[in-house]
Amino acid sequence: MRARRASPALLALLLAGCGGGSVVVSSPGFFLDINGFGNGFHVDRVAPGQLTAAIQPGQSIEFDADEPASWTVAVNGNAPVPAGSTVVVGGLSITTTLVSSNRIRVTTAVAPNAIVLPATVVLTAFAQHGGRDATTVTLEIR
Repeated sequence: MRARRASPALLALLLAGCGGGSVVVSSPGFFLDINGFGNGFHVDRVAPGQLTAAIQPGQSIEFDADEPASWTVAVNGNAPVPAGSTVVVGGLSITTTLVSSNRIRVTTAVAPNAIVLPATVVLTAFAQHGGRDATTVTLEIR
């Protein structure tokens, strides 16, 4: 049995002062660890198995499931792209990279003199253990 964890919103507030950190989010039978790097990292729980995270352009964030997962990634409501793809939205490059079978990294970079528009990245991790467990993260880049 897993220990009870502090709320993601509380942890995000605590981490805001140190410029990043890790938040653990769970849905029934499935846990997701979110690692934010740099100032401006923020996470809010939306519903069971779903959350919203926010980073600033130029920052990176990693999502780590507690078991192997299949990941889908969609940017601004477009069709999902495979890990390893880069999508450019108004001078903002968004690259997804599979770090391992349960970890995905989203890296953002800003082109020089670019006017960066907000972007929304929807990541869904599906547990590969044969169940229907899934966790969805909406990543706002603003």
